[in-house]
Amino acid sequence: MGRRSSLALSCAAIATLLASCASNSASPGRAAQHHAVTTTSRALARTGSTTSVPAATTTVPSSTTTSLPSGPGVLANCTAPPPQSLQVEPSSITVACADAGIGAKDLVWSSWTATTATAGGEVWENDCTPTCAGGTIKLYPASITLSSVQATRDGPAFTAMTATYSGAEPNGHPTDTFGLETPLG
Repeated sequence: MGRRSSLALSCAAIATLLASCASNSASPGRAAQHHAVTTTSRALARTGSTTSVPAATTTVPSSTTTSLPSGPGVLANCTAPPPQSLQVEPSSITVACADAGIGAKDLVWSSWTATTATAGGEVWENDCTPTCAGGTIKLYPASITLSSVQATRDGPAFTAMTATYSGAEPNGHPTDTFGLETPLG
């Protein structure tokens, strides 16, 4: 086989590699990339060519995709100035928007679906004793559930948070449900 034929076959092998990469670009898994490189290597080996192909032309580009949890968001910081935005799996949620006197923190999410989200963490609350300005923030370990999905300008949003306390309970309530705000314009 002549040099021109070998070069043509090498170019064909590279074209096959590129076509394979393009067809796998929607979900480029490690196995698909390996298959494309192996196929091209075999095609080059069959030519018996002594023509070397630069390494850059045989490199398979990899793309990494990070999948975020899907589903509704929550307005985690309702005390922030506009524009406010929905978040997925935030580490804290402020519930009392006017004075930031109630919220949940250290949230570790165990599920986040289209209808509910659940986490473990702590509810913090200003005890307002002797006044809210002079009160103490107290912590209560709790299971947190977000629910009541409603449409907002930013997409679906959870609008209720239920805290089920384990151990100490604020105001003697084993469970509290709080309304959650949605983003302001």
